[in-house]
Amino acid sequence: MRFLVVQHDDDTPLGSLGEPLAAAGAIDHWLPQRDPSPPGPVEAYSGLVILGGVTHPDQDEEFPWLLPEVDAIRTALEHRTPTLGVCLGGQLVARAAGGYIGPAEDSEIGWYPIELNEDAAGDPVLGGLQNGFHAFEWHHYRFEPPPGAVALASTPRACQAYRYRDHAWGLQFHIEADATILTSWLDSPEGEADLRHHGVDDAPIRSDTTRHEAAYVAAATDLAERFVRAAAALRQA
Repeated sequence: MRFLVVQHDDDTPLGSLGEPLAAAGAIDHWLPQRDPSPPGPVEAYSGLVILGGVTHPDQDEEFPWLLPEVDAIRTALEHRTPTLGVCLGGQLVARAAGGYIGPAEDSEIGWYPIELNEDAAGDPVLGGLQNGFHAFEWHHYRFEPPPGAVALASTPRACQAYRYRDHAWGLQFHIEADATILTSWLDSPEGEADLRHHGVDDAPIRSDTTRHEAAYVAAATDLAERFVRAAAALRQA
């Protein structure tokens, strides 16, 4: 298997998703802000993983590389390429599929319990998650499930996950983020400025990270392994 990973920023790597993907095959990386074209046809990959980033999903004028990325995602969806979008990635998948994206009424920064609905229990990718598990959030935009999608999870503030048709998934929470990644975000000048701007204290986030990380990494590993299996089954169908 060969996966294409879309990475938007240097400090938004695959994290906990990386090992299961690497164990299943090869990984190509595409940084659209540096290269307008992916390294190969997106429809030829076993799966597509789109990570988060500081860019908002509708900032086309400020970040013109968003348009070719959305076009590539749309192509992948049209060809039923197995796709997983995380935070910004989930928003871009929703956009490419014709769904709503826009500023959230209330930002989410920190650890939040995730409510899974009945459809999540039988989902091939999210089915291993436990209802009420704590996930890490850092977003100021939100999505709604696009036409042809079913919602899978939520918090009181936002939809947190959807499945588009039978081959694409969008997550609002940062399932990939381990303690190393989270610490780098909290310690970065951009992260510190964003926390100050929104009046968020980083101390509870750091203590919650210590408490939740082991279970979160295990959940991410399971989700990535499930995505690999789902991708293999979809490609064989």
